[in-house]
Amino acid sequence: MLTRRDAKMIAQEILVITPNTDVDPNEVYLTIDQAAEFLHLAKRTLYNLGEKIPRCKVGKRVYYKKSALQRFIERKLNNA
Repeated sequence: MLTRRDAKMIAQEILVITPNTDVDPNEVYLTIDQAAEFLHLAKRTLYNLGEKIPRCKVGKRVYYKKSALQRFIERKLNNA
């Protein structure tokens, strides 16, 4: 399971890799398992959403910004 400390380390690594972008080191990043649980979706459904939800790949791992997941939910609720 990804801890808050792990997430901050990942955010710092992303900041080092992409120094010219605005990466918020205080942003919470979720793994695919955590994102699926947060959205109450199957992992396969989350993968199938593709680029509808921004994500970041680090090696073979995929991370989602929690704020992006919240915006996704809000858009869906507003379009319902």
